[in-house]
Amino acid sequence: MAIMERWIHQLKDHDAWDEIMVQEKQWVEIEQSLGGFPSKRHYQPLAGSEDSLKFIWEREWDSMSTMEQHYEKLMTDENTAELGKKTKELVVSIRRELFFVRTLS
Repeated sequence: MAIMERWIHQLKDHDAWDEIMVQEKQWVEIEQSLGGFPSKRHYQPLAGSEDSLKFIWEREWDSMSTMEQHYEKLMTDENTAELGKKTKELVVSIRRELFFVRTLS
């Protein structure tokens, strides 16, 4: 069953937006170089339950095991540790959500 993954980053302030977008491009480049990572969709809330300092991205995986295998590769890549530290400097908190993707029959 497909899995949808969503990450919600609470940014420290509005000035962090430009830098988080630069860093996100770097994350995408690393993921593309490793191969097999699905494309992401990126969001900044306009109205609703999340405030405008939330940077949200999500993507869909074929399965939980596929997702886990690719994250194991990502976490052992030499470029991720430093980029992870830089990302953490811009955020107050990070929340991850996983969903089963359901289809109507």
